[in-house]
Order: sequence, then C-alpha cells, then structure tokens
Amino acid sequence: MSVRLVGMETTGKKGTAFKPGPGAKFLIKLNELEAAQGVAIVGHRLEPFRDSSTPTEKIVFEDAGGKVLRQRLVLMDAEEALQFFALYGQLRMLPRLMMEDASNVEAFQPGHTPGGNRVRIFALDLKAIGNGVGPAAGDYLTVTMLDAGGTRFKVEALPITQFDTTLTGPWRNALAKAFMEVFATGEPSLNPIELMARAYQAAGPLVVGSPGGAYSEFFNDSGIFGTFWWQGAPVIWDKNTTPEAVAKKMDTAYSSIIDDLSEAELSALKELAVDFLESGEDYDDDFHSLAGEYGLSVDSSDIELFLTVELSQYSTMTKLTRKALRSDEVLRGYVMERAVDRALVGLRLTGIPESGAKALRAGALEAASDILDDFDLSIIKNPTINNLREALVDIYERFLLWMRTRREGLAFVSEYRQEELEKKLTKMNELLNVSYMLNEPEIPTDELVKELLKPGSTGLAEYWETLGELESILPSRRARTIPERGRISSRTVLTRQGYEASRYRYELEVVLKGSKPRIYRTLLIPGNRTLADLHRCLQDAFGWENYHLHEFRFDHAVFGEPANEEDRVFIADDIVSLDDLAFKVGHKIEYVYDFGDDWVHSIKVKSRDKLEGESAWTSLCVCVDGARAAPPEDCGGIEGYKEMLAELEPSLFASGKKKIQWDPESFDKEAVNKKLARR
Repeated sequence: MSVRLVGMETTGKKGTAFKPGPGAKFLIKLNELEAAQGVAIVGHRLEPFRDSSTPTEKIVFEDAGGKVLRQRLVLMDAEEALQFFALYGQLRMLPRLMMEDASNVEAFQPGHTPGGNRVRIFALDLKAIGNGVGPAAGDYLTVTMLDAGGTRFKVEALPITQFDTTLTGPWRNALAKAFMEVFATGEPSLNPIELMARAYQAAGPLVVGSPGGAYSEFFNDSGIFGTFWWQGAPVIWDKNTTPEAVAKKMDTAYSSIIDDLSEAELSALKELAVDFLESGEDYDDDFHSLAGEYGLSVDSSDIELFLTVELSQYSTMTKLTRKALRSDEVLRGYVMERAVDRALVGLRLTGIPESGAKALRAGALEAASDILDDFDLSIIKNPTINNLREALVDIYERFLLWMRTRREGLAFVSEYRQEELEKKLTKMNELLNVSYMLNEPEIPTDELVKELLKPGSTGLAEYWETLGELESILPSRRARTIPERGRISSRTVLTRQGYEASRYRYELEVVLKGSKPRIYRTLLIPGNRTLADLHRCLQDAFGWENYHLHEFRFDHAVFGEPANEEDRVFIADDIVSLDDLAFKVGHKIEYVYDFGDDWVHSIKVKSRDKLEGESAWTSLCVCVDGARAAPPEDCGGIEGYKEMLAELEPSLFASGKKKIQWDPESFDKEAVNKKLARR
C-alpha cells in the first residue's frame, strides 16, 4: 500500500489524516543566513500544514494586521539551499527545488553555469513585520493557519527574548510520545513529511496550539530518529529498530522508491534525470572537478570555446590542417596558452594559493591538449559564425573577469538588487549557451542564433549592456583615484582614498631592456600601492612624461588602462595592489610604456619587508639606486636610442661629439625622490 498526498490531507498507513484547521500554530527558527538578508526561506517550513498541491508562490502570507507579505525569489548557493528542503527527504529535495524554479536544475548538472551553483528559492520578506527591522538569527516566527486548505498563513515575529521557554518541555514530550506511537503501530515511509503528519495527528491539539519550538529543532535534538536504507533511498524511522525490520516493512508497503512521489514531484524527477543524461553523456571533466575544489567557475567547455576562437583567428593568416593541429608544437603551444590565459583570466586576484593556481593552469593546458587532438576543423569554416562566436566569447571573457574580481562581493549584494542580479546572470548564461551552440559543425537552427546572425541585430549590444549593468550592481572592489599632484602618505589620506594598510614593502629592481650600458632604478614601494601607482612611480623614476599608454604583464595576466579602441581584455591597474598580487622574492613583472617605441622594463622583486603599525601607512615610495638617464620620448625605441648614442661618439669627420640637449649618463636620485615622496 503506497501513501498519497492529496491537497492538505495527508493519509497515513492506518487510514487517519492530519487535518489542522484555522488557528493551528507552528514556529520557524531563523538562522544567520536568513537574518542577514531579512528573509525567511519557505522550503519545507510549512509542512505538513500547507496544501502540497499549491505552488509556493501562490501561498498567501499576512502580517498581524492582515497585510499581505511579499514573497520573492532569492539567489543562494545550492548546497546552502538544500538545508531548507531536507525534511522532504533525499529523493524529494531536488524535485522540490525544481518546483520552486525550473532553472534550478542547472545547478545540479555536471556542466558549467556562470556564477557558480546558485539556485532560486522563494523567501518571505520580513521587514514588513519588524517595523523595518528584520528579526535576528535565533528568533522565531509564529505562523498561524488562516484557512482549512493550508493556503493562507499569518506570520508574526517572536524574538527569542519573548519566547516562553516553559512551553518547550510539554511540546517536545507530546511530540516524542506521538512519534513513539507511530513507530509502534505504523509502518515506515519514504516521505518524512508523511511521517511528520502522522505524529502531529497522534499528538493532539497541544503541539499545534502551544508550540514550544521549531520542528527542525526537535528533529535534530530529540535523539529518537535513525536513518535506514532501502533500495538506495534513506528512510527515517525509530533508531532502536533493526535495519532488517525496517527493510521487511518497506518491502511490504512499497514496490519502488518512487511509489510515494506526487505527480508533480515525479515529473520534476524525470525532467532532472533527462537533463542529467543529456548534459552528462560521456562527461568526464577532471579540470572542472579541480576548478570546483577551488570554487572557480570554469570547465573544459570554456577551454574549447577559447581554443575555437584562437584557431579561427589563426586560420585567417595561414591554412590549418588536422596534421598541423596534431603535430605542430609551436601552433599548439600558442593557441593553448592563449586559450588558457583567457579562460583563467583574473585567476591571480581570486585569492587561490599559488600552488592551486599552478595546478589549475596545468589542468587547463592538459584539457586544451586533449581537445586539440580531436578538434573538428569544420567548426571554424564559416566566417560569419566565427565573427559572432568571437564577439560573444570576448564578452564572456570580460564577464569571467568581472565575476572573479568580485567573487567576495557576490555574497553581499543588497537584497533589493538580488532579483536584478539574477536576471543579468541569466542573460550571461544565455550568451554562454549560444556560444556552445556555435561550436557545432552545423549552423544552429535556434531562433536566438538566427536573430543574432541577422544584419543589424541588437543582440550583441544587449549582452554588452548587460555586462555594464553588472558592473553597476557590483562595481570594482577598490576603484581608487590616483592624485595627479601627489598626496601625503598617512593613514587618514590613504584610507579616504580607499587604500588598506600595507602588508609588505617591496624592493624592486627595474631595468630598461636592451639598454647598454644598463639603465636601471631600484625602488622601495609599499604594498598597498596599486599598479597604477607603480606606473606613476616608474614615470617619475625614469623621467618619462606619461604621454603614452602602458601595461603590466605578470603571471599570464595583463594590467593597464586600455584605450577605447583596445580589444584585448585588461585588468584595471587601479584596482590591484602589490599586496593583492602576493609578490614574492624572485617574481618578475614586465612594464611596457609607449606601444610605438615599446619601452619594456623588466621588474624583479629583490626583497620584501613586513610592515606593521603606522609604518604600514606612512612608508614612502623611494628610489635607493639607479644609473643613467632614460632615452628621450619618441626617439624610435631601443634602436633609435642606440643611434642617438652613436651620434654622441667622436667622428673622424667631426671635430667632436654632436651637441644634443640630453645627457645619457645623468641620474639625479634626489630629484627623483622629491617626486616619489608624493606617491
């Protein structure tokens, strides 16, 4: 005999039914996550009082004055969300999450979803019941049924300080006694809610008239429950029963673990199974598993996207063949490095330890090599598709950078912007899905792809707009204004400008590549200074005039202030400090100034000293050593510099050195330090 849940009426094995009426009460206890967001997650909390056939969003909640309270979908980590659905049992948790929002299935697929494994679940906004101040963690909500059908409830705040603790003992005792009666006279159930309903029915009016706690507290603390297994599914029953006895009763009551599922739950479970089969076919992604260990949202499909773009660009310059793709190590190395750099953009800023970053890069390169071995060159034969794919992947790379530089802030998005954030992330997920479709040999027939391929389509502009809106929802974590005229290095000034205390002071040896005799400077730079600050320091130290663009290259990443026409993805250098990059002794960085003359400066970390107390704020940028003047601006790069030096040498056909208003041997450390003192 199987159990059926029909509306509010929960029928047990003995034929009884739990039919609470208006006035029945129960308590919900808020945890820290809910209190922080000012919401109460609905989940399993209304069971077994609610009408199970009514969708959560259709259930009406009112405050003490009869005002309807607002429900909204909130974004939450999937693992955290499961705790609010645990009482449905292992078999029902995922279907119930899907019934909250169909897109939740994506969080449990073996594939990749931008933003991590986040789900959307219904929550009750609590500000209206607390005079604008939500209840605190540990406080209760008193929930009262307003109708016999289980579709309307009154919700009132019950601070823990006002909770009548004398109710706890009688309530727990009555509930424990009821469960013991169920254990003694009934049969186990695959549905923990049905078991709960039978106990409430046996307990009588006390448990629903004067609740002395939340059911979750009783379930976790009573010590009467045990977990048993039948056909691979968990069964909650009397902990003093033997597994053999439980299995025997289950064999009598059920023929299959799905016997007890409602039609809606069964439908959701079937859909989940189909999605898993479709997305997980031959899915064996070691790189994705490794990235998951570090909380990084990336997998081999991303690597393949970036590889495809790099190969399509390469194919415009030279003919690609399968033989070359398999055997040309230079070609393979180039496209693999480029694709992995793009897929792991911003990795240095995620806080992942250096050992983890190296492992991720090695895993990504291995995945790229495997993909190239079997790459289908027909995918990149259509120039129109290639152009669209390239444009989409460019936006996606910038989205990955946004996500990784703001991964801490994603957990603290203000609640009134959560719904907006959810919509933008969904739009980015749409972009990714379209990109995947373009990586098929045949032109996709999907309507969205057709629309994007139409001349004059605004689809790409919409994706760019979405990316900009994400930036407005969660701006750069530390966008600092770099003063042109300098500043005083003090706690007050630097704090006002958005800086943190320095952890270290770094000794940097900076050499202009190709210069003979060597042009160099040795600088001491506090760790809270950004790369944009370091750019200014290098301009001062070498005597450059800051006429041109610049960039820093470090650990497969590029930092700078790109021009509007720049199509490469830069990490803004004014949001990244030297401490953020966790420089160690021996690390090397390149600084390039003037992309025409191409002045490349090699920077090596010679030492780092820990800063503490006020010195973490007051340490200055200092030049401690150096030699020779930097070449004049716009002199033609290192070759032009050499020609200028040659012109200064005595000639057989000239009476002496040519007079040029520039002394290559001059270096005024004192003048340099006057400038650096304001950095």
